[in-house]
Amino acid sequence: MAKPAQPRLLALDGLRGFAALAVMELHATRGAFPAHGGLAVDLFFLMSGFVLAGAYEPRLREGLAFRAFMAERIARLYPVYLLGLVVGVALLGHQFGGETWAAFAAGLVFAPSFGGPHEAAFWLDGPLWSLSLEIVANGLFAAGLWRLSNRALAAIAAIAALALAVAAFRYGQAEFGYFRAGWDYWLGYARVCFSFPLGWLIWRCRAALAPGCTRRASGIAVAAVAVSFVAVAGQGALVAILLLFPVVVTALALGPQPAGWPGRLATTAGMLSYPLYVLHAHVVILANSLAPPPWRPWLIVAGSLAVAWLAARSVDPLGRRLLTRAFAGAGARQLRGAATQPV
Repeated sequence: MAKPAQPRLLALDGLRGFAALAVMELHATRGAFPAHGGLAVDLFFLMSGFVLAGAYEPRLREGLAFRAFMAERIARLYPVYLLGLVVGVALLGHQFGGETWAAFAAGLVFAPSFGGPHEAAFWLDGPLWSLSLEIVANGLFAAGLWRLSNRALAAIAAIAALALAVAAFRYGQAEFGYFRAGWDYWLGYARVCFSFPLGWLIWRCRAALAPGCTRRASGIAVAAVAVSFVAVAGQGALVAILLLFPVVVTALALGPQPAGWPGRLATTAGMLSYPLYVLHAHVVILANSLAPPPWRPWLIVAGSLAVAWLAARSVDPLGRRLLTRAFAGAGARQLRGAATQPV
């Protein structure tokens, strides 16, 4: 089934790049600035829900199979994801031996590691935790949640919001998912189960929401995100996650899209965002071991952008092509095998 062309949402590309930069800066400065850049993950989940709804709900209604959907999503996510794991093994394997390979084997199937030398659930490449949650959300929606009514999607988001609020008041923060200790990783599911279906719902309601999405609203939205990354702390993060970010994504997705040089900048930011998010942690490790303190943040920024550019221009497109061909070949072999069976 041919994939219909989708309009490019350059404002979301720009927001995605800005969010990835915030996470990189958070790690480059060891949590000093922006202190709550980790909230960018909630923006990623919201944007993913909106974009995938537009790209796939019409195709799912036309009969796109679950297996074909997952093949496309894995071909999209896996090359850079796998690169992150491989580089993690190269950097850490000599230090931790068998624990490294156990974490690598778990990571290959998007599973966290609940043992090892580091408190991160995906300690070979910390940012991969959010990808593990997103691929589960993708699979659940393709398996049938996309058939739910708007009211049912809103109910899922409301239940997840309640769970996240209870956890935030219990633990004094809302940025769950990164760590493996206690309930932290599993509470990350509250974040994705709120934001991903809400992004899907925003896409469904786009006709009703679009009239209020002006260029001024888009500018205010971007400024509000920047302030939230710096100023929102503890339970206050709930305000950003539950109220601010859905408005931001709605304003940017449905408002006027940038043109000219802002549009080109947004396109580049969107292209770099995924590899920058996945791979910057390795640059941080290398910079911390090689560069003197005054130069480390600058080296991390320059090195992360360079690595993201190389991955976006080489590993990502090559990996997508290879996986797409492999999945297509497997599908063809399955069809040929089925044709030889008695009816």
